Amino acid sequence: MTFTPDADFNGSVTLNMTTSLGANLEGHYTFEGGNAIDQSVGISQNGTFVGNATTVVDPTRGDVLSLDGAGDYVQISGTFGNPTNVTLAARVQTSGTTDRDVISLGDNVVLRIGVLNDLVAAIHNGSGWNTLFTGVQITSDWNHVAMTFDDASDTLSVYLNGTLVSTLSTANSIVYSQGANTLIGAHGNGSTSFDFNGMIDDARIYSRALTADEIAALATDQTESSDSVAITVNAVNDAPTNSFVSGGFDDSIQVNTTIAGNQYNARSTALSGGGHVVTWQSFDQDGNLWGVYAQRYDSSGAAVGSETLINSTTTDNQWEPNIAALSDGGYVIVWESNLQDTDGLGVFGQRFDADGIAAGSEFAVNTTTANDQKDPAVTGLPGGGFVVTWQSNLQDGSQYGIYARLLTRLAISLAVKR
Repeated sequence: MTFTPDADFNGSVTLNMTTSLGANLEGHYTFEGGNAIDQSVGISQNGTFVGNATTVVDPTRGDVLSLDGAGDYVQISGTFGNPTNVTLAARVQTSGTTDRDVISLGDNVVLRIGVLNDLVAAIHNGSGWNTLFTGVQITSDWNHVAMTFDDASDTLSVYLNGTLVSTLSTANSIVYSQGANTLIGAHGNGSTSFDFNGMIDDARIYSRALTADEIAALATDQTESSDSVAITVNAVNDAPTNSFVSGGFDDSIQVNTTIAGNQYNARSTALSGGGHVVTWQSFDQDGNLWGVYAQRYDSSGAAVGSETLINSTTTDNQWEPNIAALSDGGYVIVWESNLQDTDGLGVFGQRFDADGIAAGSEFAVNTTTANDQKDPAVTGLPGGGFVVTWQSNLQDGSQYGIYARLLTRLAISLAVKR
């Protein structure tokens, strides 16, 4: 990464960095459509259902892998090129009193639920296993579990629901000398004592050790992870210069006033009456996971008022905002909200007038609420109305489909189209 400061700049600055969670993703199994097709980009390494392995529709996760703990699993040929650095992650719902392998790269790298429903991870070092027994138990609900191995530091790490729970210094690298294939839900080298009983979803294999921030983003179904680093630029004793652009100084400003936690997924729009609005998601600022915020600016670039919480409902996650200007000088913001419509993700919105005051209450966009409705986008229309689009899972009977809803400036529906 290279940072080039503006000419004549000196002082402190914060760099915001975003990493795609698709980077070095070698295998990704969502089980949507009732299969084990690899959803990662690049060479597909599809899985095969073995025994009684099947999929069922979970009310919160959609299609998920269902295993009965008696010789059924998903098998993937090979071990993804024997990565020296690795991350295994999945969502699981299980309980019992036996060892249960979640993902096993030939028993050379293993993510496991132990006999006490505790998290266990291991790597094979050529003569035995470096095993991390965390002692941290999962619940009987859906849990996000993950392990990473960083070969540079020889560190094995385990995460539960996005939080680091334990690490182990191994002083060893991974030696791939056990089984030849990758198994989801069973032992990777033939033992029948580690069959998984329960449900698995969103199984992932990476050829790198994800950071703690990336694991936290995975646990909240994000597609990218953001972080920041503070640096200082020292002054150079040279001739001073001034630089201006039309309308103001050639400089940047920090939009979010609250800096605790993460603020990202920013979107902005220019207003028809001059000025602009920026919206973003902020973690735990509203007291309950992610929330949506916005800041309005006048035509000179000066902030108008303070940053504002957009979503009225704060239970669980509200995230992935999008924004559009309206012809009357106002604007509308839409976002995803988890479980607000009682079944997975739903799309909601709030309209604001030209003074930045909420016009009416927040409203639901999607009328079909079964499964997930997500990734909203919005565009303003002449006359003050607007159209919202989103993707809906299983509404058309086959995975995700695209839907749209046309609303008046009063957020009254005119049409729903696919």
